[in-house]
Amino acid sequence: MIGNRRALVVSFTELLVDPRIRREIDWLRGDGWTVDTLGLGSRPDESVRTHYAMSDEPAAVRPRLVKGGIHAVLPFRARFRLLVESRIPAALRRTRHAYELILINDIDLLPWAVDAIPNLLSDAPGAAAHLDLHEYHSWAGGHGAVTDRLLAGYHRWMTGLLASPVFATRSTVASGIARLYAEEFGIPEPFIVRNSPAYVDQTPQPVDPEHIRLVYHGNAELARGLTLLVEAFAALAPRFHLTLMLTGLQSGKDELRRLTADLGDRVTFRDPVPMAEVARALNGYDLEVIFYPPSSPNFLYSLPNKFFEAVQGRIGVVVGESPSMAEIIAEMGNGVVVTTGWAAADLTAGLSALTAQAISRMKEGAGIAAASLNSEREREAFLGGIGQRT
Repeated sequence: MIGNRRALVVSFTELLVDPRIRREIDWLRGDGWTVDTLGLGSRPDESVRTHYAMSDEPAAVRPRLVKGGIHAVLPFRARFRLLVESRIPAALRRTRHAYELILINDIDLLPWAVDAIPNLLSDAPGAAAHLDLHEYHSWAGGHGAVTDRLLAGYHRWMTGLLASPVFATRSTVASGIARLYAEEFGIPEPFIVRNSPAYVDQTPQPVDPEHIRLVYHGNAELARGLTLLVEAFAALAPRFHLTLMLTGLQSGKDELRRLTADLGDRVTFRDPVPMAEVARALNGYDLEVIFYPPSSPNFLYSLPNKFFEAVQGRIGVVVGESPSMAEIIAEMGNGVVVTTGWAAADLTAGLSALTAQAISRMKEGAGIAAASLNSEREREAFLGGIGQRT
């Protein structure tokens, strides 16, 4: 056991509103670590000792043509230093041998991390670095000929660094993604830390067969099956009602308002709530629809926050043949899997077939699942995983 254990949690995100990062900080603090952070925005939690806030992107490189020129002319490492590493506070770059644990989240800061970790790690026995890979990062192309030509090699250079021996352990969010990483990069299969929120003590609400309450909460990104959901919903009987509780870009929210304009009061838009209140906000609904066509490995193996938030909300889930979610549903009985296909008509048929009794059973299944699908259980997986150091 290392005395006075100090950890640095790193993520190229707004830490204050990143639920996975907030949980990692809480888990480490609860285990007796002193935690510093590096990331975007303000201090994520009062328990954080020192927050190293990354600076804004240099104004000179923001124009699209300038950025394109940088990617066209500069070597990979020079691009990274100019666009990303320059934003890391000098105070952290000068720090030496300060941490017994360095937790790097995702690949955005990998080139800096691989160089910096040997200098930042303490000399104490057992000091180690861990890489938490939230999604599967593989360049599939399809972003346009110019973008693919400029960025594909840069992306491959960055992802190649995730196999660096500076990382003693690695984790990700789903077993399918863990297998992909092991196969593509020749690394030990990362252990699994799912995106489950804290346990919420509440009970499922009764189901009104004449007023089935569907909900979708999360990013207003149309690629996440939202246009399919709206099309499917439009063909449902009047007993179904839909609430959209959206975050993300205003353009996506505006487009969804346009797509649902003819559906009248059967569709409601609700303001998002703070992370800690999501499960209680969901409790008033019956079914969360998470219908992600498998257009990428991340959508294929998707196991999103909203799935677990629905569990804690004690509502059922309706998904397509997404194996990570389907596996849990088969075990817990907290939802239904649409197996006929990925068209809007398939989703309409799957929803139309549900009775109030079937939905009530799913909500009861969510109540059972909540005892095991929560952050308290994932805390043990996380702390146990980073303790298995080689």
